[in-house]
Amino acid sequence: MNSQEERLQILRQVKHNKCTITRDGDKLNVRGYIGFSLIGRTQTWTASK
Repeated sequence: MNSQEERLQILRQVKHNKCTITRDGDKLNVRGYIGFSLIGRTQTWTASK
């Protein structure tokens, strides 16, 4: 396999995703999803004191 074919094979395997990070006081909300935003997950991190 030449390098051009290898690059094309890698590009076919790449998944498109998105991540949004918001801050609310001492809380950090991280929302990530692949494809549709309805199919995703939000994780909240709280700062320790």
